[in-house]
Amino acid sequence: MPISQLPQAPFRQDRRIFPTPLVGDVLFSEVRDCNRALIPEYGTPHPNTVKWPDHKLVYVKTVDIERDGIFEFFYAAERENQDLYNFSSGYRNVIGNVGGREFRIVQRSYVTLRESFQPLDIPFGTAMPDIPEGKFEGVEYVFFDRQQQPITEQELNALFVAEVHTYIENAFLEYKLSYTTTKSDVVPEKFQINIPQTTTEQIVEGLAEQPVLTATQLSVSEEQINPDIKVVRIVSREEPEDDISFIGGRAYVEGGPPANVIETYSKDEIEVDTGVFVVQSTVTPLGDGSFTKETVEVESWPVLTGSEFDFALNTQVVNTQQMVAPPTDFSEPNTSFRPVNEDRSLKIVEEVPTEALNEYHISVPTRIDLRMPAVLKSISVLWVIDESASEGEAVGTGTDPDGATEFTLTARSGMNGRAEFSAQPTVDIETESVFGSDISASVHFFYLNSENNPVSESSFLSRVNALVGSVQRWPVFKPKSHTITTLGASISCTSDAQIEATVIKTSADKKVSAESSSEGGSFSVDRSIDVINIAPTIHGPISIANGGNYTGIQAVSQARARLEGDVFDDVDPVITTKGSSSSVRVTPLSFPATSPADIPRTGKYLVGSSAEPFKWGWLKCSATIIDASQFAS
Repeated sequence: MPISQLPQAPFRQDRRIFPTPLVGDVLFSEVRDCNRALIPEYGTPHPNTVKWPDHKLVYVKTVDIERDGIFEFFYAAERENQDLYNFSSGYRNVIGNVGGREFRIVQRSYVTLRESFQPLDIPFGTAMPDIPEGKFEGVEYVFFDRQQQPITEQELNALFVAEVHTYIENAFLEYKLSYTTTKSDVVPEKFQINIPQTTTEQIVEGLAEQPVLTATQLSVSEEQINPDIKVVRIVSREEPEDDISFIGGRAYVEGGPPANVIETYSKDEIEVDTGVFVVQSTVTPLGDGSFTKETVEVESWPVLTGSEFDFALNTQVVNTQQMVAPPTDFSEPNTSFRPVNEDRSLKIVEEVPTEALNEYHISVPTRIDLRMPAVLKSISVLWVIDESASEGEAVGTGTDPDGATEFTLTARSGMNGRAEFSAQPTVDIETESVFGSDISASVHFFYLNSENNPVSESSFLSRVNALVGSVQRWPVFKPKSHTITTLGASISCTSDAQIEATVIKTSADKKVSAESSSEGGSFSVDRSIDVINIAPTIHGPISIANGGNYTGIQAVSQARARLEGDVFDDVDPVITTKGSSSSVRVTPLSFPATSPADIPRTGKYLVGSSAEPFKWGWLKCSATIIDASQFAS
């Protein structure tokens, strides 16, 4: 087995590499036998600090020989003054994609100890070091960004990192890179096909600035490519010479022709369309001095048939409707006009539901109060008679005393008679009162065709008869009041008869007599008057029973006085007194019948009615009907 050649000495310098233009930046390696020594850590200074004071161990690898323990040690120092040689310059697109804005840049590459690397220790905009001095005079560069990169030399990668600093010309910070001025494209899309849009781009020398739009331009943008040139992009739409119009159609009213939809674009102001066949017309300003107009127009308006439920009649009322020009005459019957706008009105013609109006009849029970007059049934007279009478007779006697030759004899006789008679009438009045409170009745509702003429009472009642049967109008009562006068009388009679006689007789049988008599009579009549008022009543012919003059009212009194005896001559006065009166009576004796003479007792009667205008020349009516049999005796 061959034996590999051993190194001549255990420690010797092997090779050197100069990675930078600076001689001090040396990367060298040494081959060592480490069988009897430990391998130091990366970053350990070189043992010969006099010769290599700044170099540190950066990499160790085995030497491919036939004996183990032989390693190659690599040493490197931190690179100083890298700015003298680490730069490159050119243009870079710092914003946007390829073809975007480009600016002058300087890139500097650095190799730095990993432990000293600080990715955020350089503020954005920091001025680039002027190394080499005056190399980049005339352009001011500032820090833009830094990027770390792997070191391609394996020997340095463990301890060092590589990074690139990018510096950009200060113009990047001093002016804007792009400007855009845009206004909305207000032309509706449907019209844009007739007004094409154009776009132009051109490269122009100078700096970007805010563009100002002309009348036809929609958008202008200026983008800075580099400090010397910019791209100007213009989007514009030219104005049409004439108005642009489209005509379409759409269904508008069922049963009628379709409506035309006319859409117009105009660069100038336009007016809305009007007319009876214009459904609607709208002009819309677009904001740039142009306008669009949409007009919906029909060739004619159809006549449409509809109906509306009438809750009062409980039926459908058919009508026809049509758009017409605003009317100037409103004399058409059953026709109404509803204004839509100043160009048209909706004409509605109702068909009169004659059959439903004629058949309509509703009856409901009710209770009413009805004023009814008293009924005078009869008048009779009762006579109150008081009668008294007395008759008297008085006799006086006188005889000769036995054995007397001389004597005086006086005899007296007197009598009074009295009679009284009284006749007083009393009137008996019989009436009937029918109470009209809470009377059963029925109310009937119906419609009556007035044909714009007054409805007579007979035609109203005729309509009621057709619906209900035989019905009479409740009578108009004409009660009458009456006055009865009664005359009564009282008669008093007196009669008085007196007689006196004196007889003187002497012995010579002489007789002397003296007589005296008196008589008298008187009567008196007292009359009474009474007036009886009878309140207004209705009645048939009235005859007052036992009325008129009362006959035979008289009083008779008589008195008689006489003397009897031998010595008296006959004296016989008789007094009779009579009194009478013919003014005892009751007047009048009868009253004629009123019209009507009585309250209805049978049949149906109309006691109340009402009518108010409805529609179509008809009246809405009600009739209150009672059955008079409830008043039967």
